[in-house]
Formats: sequence, structure tokens, C-alpha cells
Amino acid sequence: MLKYFLLLSLGLFSLLADEGMWLFNAIPQQYLQTTYGITLDKGWLDRLQRACLRVSLGGSASFVSSQGLLLTNHHVGSKAIYHLSSESNNLMENGFLAHSLEEELPCPNLYVDKLISIQDVTDKVIEGLSDKLSSQEKEAVKKAAIATLIQEAKNTTYLQPQVVSLYQGARYHLYLYKRYSDIRLVMAPEKSIAFFGGNEDNFEFPRYDLDICFFRVYDDGKPLSTPDYLPWSPQGPQENIPLFVAGHPGKTDRMLTAAHLRFFKEVDLPLAYRLLEDRLRDCEAFSLQHPENQRIAAQDLFSIANTFKVIKALTRGLQEESLLQNKLQEELSFQESKARTRLEAALKEAKDYFREYLLLEKSSPTFSKLFTIAKHLVRLAEEGAKPETEKLPEYLESELATLRELIVSEEPIYKELEKVHLRGALRRLCQELPSYHPALKLLSETSVDAIFDTTTLFSKDKRAYLLDHPEAITSCQDSLIAFVKA
Repeated sequence: MLKYFLLLSLGLFSLLADEGMWLFNAIPQQYLQTTYGITLDKGWLDRLQRACLRVSLGGSASFVSSQGLLLTNHHVGSKAIYHLSSESNNLMENGFLAHSLEEELPCPNLYVDKLISIQDVTDKVIEGLSDKLSSQEKEAVKKAAIATLIQEAKNTTYLQPQVVSLYQGARYHLYLYKRYSDIRLVMAPEKSIAFFGGNEDNFEFPRYDLDICFFRVYDDGKPLSTPDYLPWSPQGPQENIPLFVAGHPGKTDRMLTAAHLRFFKEVDLPLAYRLLEDRLRDCEAFSLQHPENQRIAAQDLFSIANTFKVIKALTRGLQEESLLQNKLQEELSFQESKARTRLEAALKEAKDYFREYLLLEKSSPTFSKLFTIAKHLVRLAEEGAKPETEKLPEYLESELATLRELIVSEEPIYKELEKVHLRGALRRLCQELPSYHPALKLLSETSVDAIFDTTTLFSKDKRAYLLDHPEAITSCQDSLIAFVKA
């Protein structure tokens, strides 16, 4: 889930660094005072929290000036840079520098969220739970409570609310964000230095590259006034001086059980590996057909290769028998084995349907950008008729602004690349689904060329119309909408 953390490390390159990762509202003050002789006062923490941002593309950023200047990684901002590029001016390859405010480039479909407050709402989420309820009933109770909390927060604060689950559902926090949608590119280095070493050096440390870029946040057409920012430190980090890093990290899976690890090793990762490897081949083949194809597919190719390297590393790691044995040893200390037994039974049952879920649902965003948009439109029409407490999380009233950003984005969608992605996805479904699966007949009769050559969804105005008139989606005869419904 999405959380804000403080990370502490002592010394810049110390191999014996003392590290910790803490929530902003759960700082271990006594530990820091005893160990380092420091106290993080509330004012300092509040300023740091307001200086750190969550980027819609995924990742962390921070204000670094009083005029809305924002620093993030080049690999975080690369999607926005890619969308601003053209055949005649490839900003990814050439880099970019705005010499004035007027030269800064607006970035469609890019926004940042500033965390305003955190509230522990665990008691409210679990208030209606009891041992008499089934697992499904408990989930329904929690879902209804979360939907109510989100709607109340939206009505009373006019901020962007989100309830996040922590520690495998042990705690629930309500995060309130201030969203900024007018973001403009200020500076980006050339890809050759921003991604120096290429995929071979990706995820390695130390990494020798200039993985940075600058954007500016605007409000009401002017640079945002940001008194809470991280000032430049001329001297840099010093040995034996505590160094704090704040941001929006990816989740960890340290609390998963041995049964979970076996499931990943035997079911999840092997299938994900095959799907990603095939997608990578498709994208590479498309890139080699023409120089412009290389630019068009660059962002997708980077994303797929990045994820594939992670999956390969996880696959290798789970071959280490000691990892599983250590987990089993930890679980011996559990006083109650009933929960473990039920979890193992649930994961065993999940093996029967997980392949279908991964292929048809979890992987569907990779089918193509326009397919994903069509799927959201169809589901918006279906979910819109439901009470808030029964909707899928991404279609709650509080999430509609985020969905609109995606559906009516001005970012380019390339027809030929869309065809490559969907054609590959359908081929993988035919390879992986059992021969008796009902979807195979539909897939065998599907013409990808016909779908994309006749769909009207390449038009942003058409997508906006359907978004604002969900009743029209039900009777819509668009080829891509019809395919998603089927």
C-alpha cells in the first residue's frame, strides 16, 4: 500500500549503517534519543512531511525551493518526459532545460500529492467485526467502513482521502492529500547519463548515473508558494551524523508466511516470468522495425525490462532453501497454529483459480493502454449504479478524479504499438489458458486490426463523453468497448 516513511541511515557509505523505517506518526523518539541523542520535534517532522510528495507516475519527490521547484528521479519522471517528446524532438535522448518560467513544459496526466495529515482509523474500520462473521462478511464490513470514512473525509475536507492498510491489515490509517495537477517540466538530463549503465546496472549499488529531473508545481497559473522545502546542503552528508530520508517507498513483504513464499515460488512467479519475457520480446521486435518505433516503444520497453529484472531476482532468491527454512523457524514461535493452517488451505485453493485471475484480471492493464481505458469505462458504468459501500475500490467517488486523469489524458496513444500489445496478450492467453476455457473461442475469432482500426476511443473527446454519460456505455457499439464487454 501507499505510505510515507522516514528512513534513517548512519554515515554515507558505512557498511554498518543503522537503519530504520518509520511512519511519520510513529517516530520512535525514545530510541532516537537513547541511541543518537537527538529528538525530532513536531515542527521539523511536519515541515519534512509537507516537503515530500507522492508522484502520480509512482515514486517520491520533494520540494527544493520556495517557488514550487520539485526534484525527483529521472526514472520516475521519464513517462512524462517521454510523452512530451516527438519524432523531431526526443527529450529522452536530447534532454531538456527551461531557461525561464515561460519555457517550462506542461505535463498532461501528471499530478503530485502532498500529505496533509494522518489519522489512525483502525477502530472505526474493525468496529463491526465479530468472530461470528465469515471471512467474506468481515471483508464486506471493512470495505463498507472504509468507503464511509473516505466519503466523509471528502465531504468535510475537500482533500484527496485514502485509507491505507498497514502490517497486513493490523492497522488502518486515513491519509489526506492536497493534489496539484499543473506540473511543468523544468530540467531533464539526457537518457545516456540519466540511465548510464543501462538495464545491466539497474538496481545495482553504487549506481553511477544522474538519475534526477526537475519539475515545477503551479497553482492558479503561477508557481506554487512552498515555504516547506528541502534546502540545498553545500557540505552534504557527514560521517557519524544521522541522515534521514523521507518519501513514498514501495511496499515490503517481510510479514508474508512460508506458505505465501511457496505460493510465489510455485505458482505466481513462474507464470509472471513467462508473461513478462514474452512481452519483452514483442516490444523489442517492434522497436527494431523502424527508428521511430524505437522512440514510441522506449517507455514500455524500459518498464517491462525493469519489472522483468525484479521478477528474475525474486525467482532466484526463492531458490534459496534457507529463506523458506528461516520463515518456518519464525512461525514455530506462533502460539496459535489454527491461523497458519487456514492460510495454507486458502493458498492451496487459490492455486486452482490464480492462473485465470493473473491472466484475465491482474495482467489486463498490460493488454494495451486503450484496452485499459475501455475496461475502466465499462466498469464505471457497472459500478456507478452501486452504493459506495459495494463498489470496487478504484471506482469510489473519491477516486473518480484520478480515473478521469487517466481516461481523458492527452498523452499520445500509438495504434501500431497498441496492436502489438493486445495481439501478444491474446496469444499468451491462448498459450496459458486450458483448452476448455470459454474465452478461447472469443479469442480465436478476434481481429486485433479490426478492433483498433474501427474504435473511436483514440479520440479524447469520445472518451470524455462516455465518461460523463455512463448510460451511453451500455448501448455503445464501439469495437473495443464491445470486445471488453464480451
